[in-house]
Amino acid sequence: MNKNLTIEKLNKLGLNVYEAKSYIALLAMGMGNGYTIAKKAGIPTSKVYESLAGLIEKDFIFSDGMKNPQYTPNHPGKVLGSIKEDISEKISELIPELELITVEPKDIRVQSVNGKGKVFKIIRKLIYEAKQKILLTAWTEDLEELKSSITKKVKNNSVIILANGDFELKGAEIFVHRRTDLVKNYLQGRWLLAVSEKEGVAACFDNSGEAQCIWTENPGIYKIFADHILHDISLNYVISKLPELAKDDIESTLIEIRKKLQIK
Repeated sequence: MNKNLTIEKLNKLGLNVYEAKSYIALLAMGMGNGYTIAKKAGIPTSKVYESLAGLIEKDFIFSDGMKNPQYTPNHPGKVLGSIKEDISEKISELIPELELITVEPKDIRVQSVNGKGKVFKIIRKLIYEAKQKILLTAWTEDLEELKSSITKKVKNNSVIILANGDFELKGAEIFVHRRTDLVKNYLQGRWLLAVSEKEGVAACFDNSGEAQCIWTENPGIYKIFADHILHDISLNYVISKLPELAKDDIESTLIEIRKKLQIK
């Protein structure tokens, strides 16, 4: 027996060090008085009676009640069995009480992905798993990279694309950004947003060919991606319907607003 380890375990059951040493000593003796227990346990005589009183209160030992009492240990199986039953009962009572005040944490699924190959892989997975609708905004070269994956979905899914440049794909509803030259001026590299009914990806490709993205199943995040795409499509559509002179004024105003609000 590793005595120190046993004492540590008894500590966790509510005995202090002197009580644990006294109980172990008394188990080894079978019976004893305060003096012999203190000597066997290796603790000060001045502390042994306090320890023995504690052990009696916790039902680890009992006394014959005489003037010079003799102490006898209760069997470990009985003592520990009683403690186990008491703890089990308290746990059974405590679990439903705590469950009443517990709010289940929501699983916020967000993943950061680095590397061009991995970014395109996660976007293709989004496209493949979409069941109803796919929203995309991207540059022509990235749409070409995804074209075969998108083509397989247009038959059974509504595919809506805002393209930064000329792009054609039969079966998809395609809007071409009115001013890709402006987008190039305020963006470093290329951005891509892809959204389905259950997930979204926001990706960035830099001029050196590196890429990174955020993928999420959290609707509080991917619906913002979707709203960005729909807002861009709506703005492009409205401006396309304006007279040429009005377009120039609107574009100038939008450029000034963007310069003011842009975070670099």
